[in-house]
Amino acid sequence: MVFAASYLAVHLLAAPVAVPPGVPAPEKVSNDWAAAPPLGRKDIHNTVRDILAEEHAELAQVPRRHEADTLRGDKYDSFAADFEEAAVPGCLRPDALKRQPPRIGMLGLGGLLGLPFVLLAKIRGKCN
Repeated sequence: MVFAASYLAVHLLAAPVAVPPGVPAPEKVSNDWAAAPPLGRKDIHNTVRDILAEEHAELAQVPRRHEADTLRGDKYDSFAADFEEAAVPGCLRPDALKRQPPRIGMLGLGGLLGLPFVLLAKIRGKCN
């Protein structure tokens, strides 16, 4: 695929271009790169080092938005998560049925069909 694309590019660049009357002809592209001396190992090393330093500087300026989303092994955060999970939810909250899912066998119920399960969760003490 790469060979076909490069082959096509070479033929398109070599094809003559018709210039409409009144439009100045494009300038010839110089091949100064061919006459330049070859790069040494130090030149390449310095160029790569400069590019990496620029990218590192750009990455340092990017704000870290998802820093709080990472999982940490902090014992206090673990305790807070366990405490939040152990809390009994309110019956009018979206997570009211986390301890008693609205299901009959394999059939899950939601919306208005889930209201009797909220009443049942309140009677059983699964929500406040």
